Amino acid sequence: ELGSVSAIVEVEAGADLVKTDSSTLEATFGERISADLPVNTLGGDVKEFAVFAPGTTTQQGGVLGSGGSIGGTRPRFNGFSIDGVDDNRIDVNGPVQPVIQESVAEFTLLTNQFAAEYGHSAGGLYNIVTKSGTNNWHGALWEFNRNRNYDAADNLQKQRIESGQATELDRFDYNRFGASAGGPIRKDKIFIYGA
Repeated sequence: ELGSVSAIVEVEAGADLVKTDSSTLEATFGERISADLPVNTLGGDVKEFAVFAPGTTTQQGGVLGSGGSIGGTRPRFNGFSIDGVDDNRIDVNGPVQPVIQESVAEFTLLTNQFAAEYGHSAGGLYNIVTKSGTNNWHGALWEFNRNRNYDAADNLQKQRIESGQATELDRFDYNRFGASAGGPIRKDKIFIYGA
């Protein structure tokens, strides 16, 4: 004797399609993205990733400020913090302390109507969270190398090579070395990290 076939589908909860508890728009870049994506600036500043967020553009020449234009505002209206501590210069807009790219655990760009705790600026808020030590010792050594063998030719260099004024790309050599280490001072209590 054949039995009957039946299927029961229960939906208990769905994902929130609209964030109703806050009007903040943010773009977060984790540790892996911060370490693996190439940064075009010589210092390796993760704030360059802001151009991947909606409503952001690079900074035009001759404009005061740092971090680019967020939501149409001038770069001088941006705010900066490291681990929740204010990192804004007093004389002109921009961060006081650079952060080594490999020591970034997370970089978040807040771009729209953020909470009053971030009330310093009308533009975007660049918030960097740095790595901390763990119960195990870890470390790394690195080198960043840029030179003419890795770079593509720009239009002016292409024209000079094609016209015979130059035989190769302009010389550009840049090497940056570094190290980081972190671990416990007292297990489960106090940790140290440096880069």
